[in-house]
Amino acid sequence: MKRQPREPKPFYKASHKAWYVQKDGKQHRLGPVMDDEAKRLYHQILAASPDEKPADPVVAGDDPIVATLIDDFLFSVQQDVKREKLAPRTYDWYYYHLSKFAAYLGETKLSAFKKTHLKKWLETDYPDAGNNYLNGAVRTVSRLFNWSIENELITANPIAHFKRPSYTPRECYLSEAQWKTVLSVLKADGPFIDLMNFLRLTGCRPHEARIVTDAHFDGDSLVLERVNSKSKRKRRVILLEGKALEIVKRRAGNGFIFTNHDGNQWTSYALNCRFTQLRKKLAKKLDKKDQFPVFAYAFRHSFITDALKRGVNPSTVATLVGSSVEMISRVYSHLYQDNDHLRAEMRRAVG
Repeated sequence: MKRQPREPKPFYKASHKAWYVQKDGKQHRLGPVMDDEAKRLYHQILAASPDEKPADPVVAGDDPIVATLIDDFLFSVQQDVKREKLAPRTYDWYYYHLSKFAAYLGETKLSAFKKTHLKKWLETDYPDAGNNYLNGAVRTVSRLFNWSIENELITANPIAHFKRPSYTPRECYLSEAQWKTVLSVLKADGPFIDLMNFLRLTGCRPHEARIVTDAHFDGDSLVLERVNSKSKRKRRVILLEGKALEIVKRRAGNGFIFTNHDGNQWTSYALNCRFTQLRKKLAKKLDKKDQFPVFAYAFRHSFITDALKRGVNPSTVATLVGSSVEMISRVYSHLYQDNDHLRAEMRRAVG
């Protein structure tokens, strides 16, 4: 006798401060409490056939609850990740911010939503965040409402013309002397030093270094595919020379190339924590006037700037690091910080 599938039960989603039920791979919002209305919606959703889209449990006419739009948007992003149209970290980024936004808004309907909701949410959940972080949070909300318009769920973006905090690229160029200082405070941290050295010698993105495995290594390069901003798959080749090749050869054979002391893959959270600890150690070692910022992407910035200073043309540099010429000049190049180099180039320019 064929066993009957279990009936899905309601569950409380603390991140959204609401009850949900999952059916056919999608989570349906029932409400902040399991009252009679939530139970009615629960049974209505269970009764719907797989091909039949049940009435949205929290849409009243054309006035949806904003948190429901968030659920639908996140589900759409999740499906795109499964179809390999988007990278998993894209979903993580949206979920991180929008789940907090949904919890803050509760049962706020679109008609009652104002830009002040967004402003107060940022002040409540991110009181100490910098402009770059806040800029990213607002971008996720903006994308949510634009997606809702594209899918004819709403007719206008309620945060149009909201003044988003300005984004300023982090300025960081690590000199050779600063790199030696970094090594001096990390006396016995082989896995972390290997990872930083690899970033410094290849200019690759920290995310790329975290995910490369033995399967990506073909003897003298690492070959992986990534999804670009237009949802197209692109082949990414990280060429290995000298010490970078030696590091990969030495670390290959255990699955992920770069792992921590426990042999586990580096997560973005763990890596951020490690750099936070590093900055604290540097702060103790150096006088305030000699302190310098260091973070994972600083090595990519430095690699690109050094390559340009050595005369490698911008188009080639862009290809080597998997970027564009426009991005290289707008974000990564820190030549203007090197006054001696600029003066030498000026003398060369005027003959």
